[in-house]
Amino acid sequence: ITGTKTDGSLSKDVRLALQSNTTLVIYMGMKNLPEIVNEAIVCEKGNTPAALIQHASLPHMKIVKGLVKELEIMAKEHVVTHPALIVIGEVTNMETYSWEQTLSA
Repeated sequence: ITGTKTDGSLSKDVRLALQSNTTLVIYMGMKNLPEIVNEAIVCEKGNTPAALIQHASLPHMKIVKGLVKELEIMAKEHVVTHPALIVIGEVTNMETYSWEQTLSA
């Protein structure tokens, strides 16, 4: 779902999705990352596994994983900015493969 509306505010869809147990993939959300993390904590999702994926599918793709409550710190420590996907859910615990491994399989 979209993380940032045209006026720059957080999409209500993010708030609603955080109330479910589904995997949540947020596009265009890095500018609202602090608000997304706060909303997740309010919805008791702070300890949910999460990942930030910068430049997805490109050779210089960067993936960092942790818990939702750690996303802001991870973004700063690993210099993850937009464009990046924010993924919230157990799926982020799956093993990560490089594109080269996927293509050669």
